[in-house]
Amino acid sequence: MKNNNKKFQKQNQNGLIKIWLYVVVSILLLQSTFGIGIVPGSLDVDYGEDRAETYYVYNNEKKDMDVILAAQGELAEYIEFSSTNLHLSKDEETKAFQVIIKNPERLAPGTHETLIIAMETTTEDKAAGTTLSTRQAVISKLNINVPYEDKFAHAELLITPAKYGEPINFVVTIKNKGTKLIEKANARIEIYGPTNELLTSLLSDSKSIKAGELRELVARYDDNVLNEGRYLAKTFINYDGNEIVLEKTFSVGDLMISLENIIVKEFKLGDVAKFEIVLKSQWNEKIPDIFADMIIKNENGRTMTKFTTASIDMEPEEKGTLISYWDTKDTPKGRYDTKVILHFLGRNVEKNVVLDVNQDSIGIGFSPTGQVIGLETVKTSKDALIILVVVGSLILNLVILFIFLRRKKS
Repeated sequence: MKNNNKKFQKQNQNGLIKIWLYVVVSILLLQSTFGIGIVPGSLDVDYGEDRAETYYVYNNEKKDMDVILAAQGELAEYIEFSSTNLHLSKDEETKAFQVIIKNPERLAPGTHETLIIAMETTTEDKAAGTTLSTRQAVISKLNINVPYEDKFAHAELLITPAKYGEPINFVVTIKNKGTKLIEKANARIEIYGPTNELLTSLLSDSKSIKAGELRELVARYDDNVLNEGRYLAKTFINYDGNEIVLEKTFSVGDLMISLENIIVKEFKLGDVAKFEIVLKSQWNEKIPDIFADMIIKNENGRTMTKFTTASIDMEPEEKGTLISYWDTKDTPKGRYDTKVILHFLGRNVEKNVVLDVNQDSIGIGFSPTGQVIGLETVKTSKDALIILVVVGSLILNLVILFIFLRRKKS
């Protein structure tokens, strides 16, 4: 019973380490610069005889650096290194090492992933002992592909970004992961609208695919112009009587709401002006919670007032009106630069407007330019990235501590 408990605890520990490592991989991939680098960042190899692959550690900061190499993952026990400890001087930009892959005799068909980890380390003496710590680490993914018996294909659907009025290319990448030739492979692509109605069906070219080979099947849509909006592509891939079904959404054009007009009726200077902001949806789906900010500035460019409208929902390709109010008490006649910012689905559309305020009317002049921005989203993403980096560093040190302790015990 005790042996079973120890085995269970060990499995849990190994699983936890693997989960942490995957989190760290995701975080590390977000980073743009490191003092240490590893090449290749990802490598696919076919299952077979034992082999050696050459990797390189990069000294990006051009400093004296000690590096420890380790493997973690499903096949870590079958990975060896020409040396697990590397030293790079400040004059060495890169250093090569060998990863020796000793394939087990039997391995289930499919892709088996192992992580190759390069860790920059420092050693600190503390009283009676020595402490090993890490500054940063980089990870490379090693995928070992084991072929399936007979015929087996893996497919993905790629759709080129589509601008309104331009052709759309549907590209099916299909790899033969089996041991036999695929004599004929083709694809049928069905395009569905926002209410799930079938709009059209396309056929790709046909190709044969050798074992281990990757080929592309292409279908092109250019018969009729699709309205701007979101669509669904259902793809049925047939290879020698076998079928793969893929689904993917895609968009035509940019998600956009245009500001058509601003109307002010029955106005007298000193009273409350009612603004009717007329919008037009250019999308083929309902857009909820649309609202606007109006920022009015004086002749010195300082903000006089800012007000926000109530929100509305807009059905596909319909017009809608936002209402806002401006109390013009103590407001002199003149021209006022105004910015109208539409908010919808995390996007912002800006429009510059000039208000010509008279005694009994407000004239509206539109700037010819407008732009789509996402400042709030960008700020949030940067904050999230900082949090991820900090959390990732903590998790990485925990993972390395686990690996070090396991090695020490063994």
